Amino acid sequence: MTRILALSTLATGATAFALVGYMQYDPLAFTTPAVVESEAAHARTVPERAPESLIEPDSPVVMELPDVVIMGRWSERPRAVSVEPVVAPCSPWRELGFTYIENGEALGTQRVRQLCAMDPLTR
Repeated sequence: MTRILALSTLATGATAFALVGYMQYDPLAFTTPAVVESEAAHARTVPERAPESLIEPDSPVVMELPDVVIMGRWSERPRAVSVEPVVAPCSPWRELGFTYIENGEALGTQRVRQLCAMDPLTR
């Protein structure tokens, strides 16, 4: 029973391997080919260019447009101005705590304040 199961699994794997190989060779193997009714239905004839004698320059179909003149001048690109932001305090002083503790006694006070970058053009 075990041999039958092993052999059938081996045969199924080999068949799947062969099927994948065949699909790589011919990707449209299991599709229905498109039916072409007539080769003449797809063929088109391209008309030749009309001879110059058929085009009349004074014909009302021909329209002349006025010349377009574009005038301009060179301008320099505006240069980027490097403006450094001004740093200024924007909060009052606050006490965070003691600077250090020595022999169980707090010594000194640590104070901070917040600095904000301000645009120098709007000051």
